[in-house]
Amino acid sequence: MIALAVQSTPVADETVTVETPVTVTTATKLDIPDEIAPALFPYVSCRIASRGEELRQNGVVVKPVVAKGADCSAARKRAAKDANGVLKQNSGQSASARGKIIADALAAIDAFPPTAQADAKAQ
Repeated sequence: MIALAVQSTPVADETVTVETPVTVTTATKLDIPDEIAPALFPYVSCRIASRGEELRQNGVVVKPVVAKGADCSAARKRAAKDANGVLKQNSGQSASARGKIIADALAAIDAFPPTAQADAKAQ
């Protein structure tokens, strides 16, 4: 939450400033290759639930897959393994090429979404 200074109607030629809490939602986009998105989605879901944030699918809140503060390292390992299997079966790419695609996608997930603190530092 951030505090937003709002100027209210002057009272007897005085300016009154009221601190009002405001929830800021930043729209961000997570780009991962379509062919491995289904394999990585459980990890994305875990990360979001672990932060205590809501996950919505088609506008409907999805039940959290883990509790707030949960460790998602097992989901990350499983996502990497599943994504590698998909790429190995469908892409014909080398192990190192698959590894780079998966590592880049996992890094994007790890950095998503930007935290409110990171947004505040950028401004």
